[in-house]
Formats: sequence, C-alpha cells, structure tokens
Amino acid sequence: MRTQILTLALATLLGLHLSTAAKADITFDLANVNSTTITFTGTGSGASFVFTTNGSGNGFSVTDVQGSQAAGTAIGDLGSISGTYSYTGVTTTGSGATQVQSATVTGSGTLTIKDGLGNNFTGTVAGVNIQTIGTGGSINSTATVNLTGVSYSGTQSDLVTLKNDAAANGGTLAETFQFVPAQSLTALESGSHSTSWSGTLTATAVPEPSTMAIAGLGALGMIGYGLRRRKALGA
Repeated sequence: MRTQILTLALATLLGLHLSTAAKADITFDLANVNSTTITFTGTGSGASFVFTTNGSGNGFSVTDVQGSQAAGTAIGDLGSISGTYSYTGVTTTGSGATQVQSATVTGSGTLTIKDGLGNNFTGTVAGVNIQTIGTGGSINSTATVNLTGVSYSGTQSDLVTLKNDAAANGGTLAETFQFVPAQSLTALESGSHSTSWSGTLTATAVPEPSTMAIAGLGALGMIGYGLRRRKALGA
C-alpha cells in the first residue's frame, strides 16, 4: 500500500512538471530571404544539405513572433544557419502521393540572429531528422530539442526571452521545404537540388518555481495522508 501511494505521488509530481515544462513562452517564424535556398547534394548513397546565405551573409528573416512573452521586437531581424547536415538510411512507408520517406540527420551548425544593433543571438543547431511526403518535406518534424549553447548580450526583448528560456532547457528549430515537381529523400540523393524553406524557432520554457512548489507540496501531502491512513488501519 505504501509503495502504491509513493508511486502515485511521484507520478502526479512528474505529470505536473511535464505539463508546466511543455508550455513555450516564445516562438519565432522564419522565412528564407531573396537569393537564399536550402541545397541538397546527393552522392547516390546519401545526401548532404546546407542553408545558403545572400551577399550580406543573411539566410532568413523573422516574420512573426508569438507567445505570452512576445513583444514583436525581433520581427524583421535577419539571420543565418551555417553547417553541413547529412542523412543516410532512408525508410519508406506508403506509396504514391502518400509515400513518406524519413531518415536521421547528422551534423550541426550555428544559428545566428542579428538584432540590428551589432549584437548577435547564437546557438548550436543539430539536424535530428528529415522526411518527405508528396511535394513537401520537413527537418526536425519530431520537435526534438536541437538548439543548445545559446548566447546573447543585447537587450532586444524577444531575443532576451528566447535566450533565457533556451539557455535553461534548449529550443526547437524546425524547417519545412517544398519541391515542384516533388522530390523524395531518395531522389534528393542524386544530383543537386535547391528550393526555398521556412521554419519555426521555439524555446523550451522553464517551469515557474511557484508551480513546482505547489506540485511538491501536493505530492508530500499525498504521501503524508497515505502514511497516516496506513497507521490508522494498523498496516
């Protein structure tokens, strides 16, 4: 009985922790700028891809900022993604227009967002996974945390919020792309293919201390109640 009560209390505490940690305070929408693309170069047994930049070293702009802590100060900021990413071992499910191909992405690079005042937000970005379906594709569609090691010394409020949240628990950078006509992952393993892309950048928020304190007190109360009940029953 005591073991069951302890297990229930810990499960309740964990559930409250996960539900509070799942909320993100800020999300950036990104879109590639003119003269920039995501380019796939195939070798026949796999492919690598890069995010190219324009003559000014910019690859994307921030088109929108949402969330409870969003101030909109980052809208219009420019940035870039560096690094070379690769994938092999394509898995295929379905067929025709509903065929899905997926693979694990290796490699990492640097995400940079410029605040216009000479201060850059930077972080390390890993690829995680890639998939295609129909004419579209996505990178990090599983919403896995792949932004780490963030740094920012400026005062732009959106970037400060992004840094504070991502510094604690990381963040999620996910991109989508589209080819017309369609290109599957195996098709992208041959030759060179370039297309536009867009993405979202979301920080993983830190649970509020007050919420965690309430959850902890609730769990302790359940444990205490269970022990008193066990004692009263003479167990």
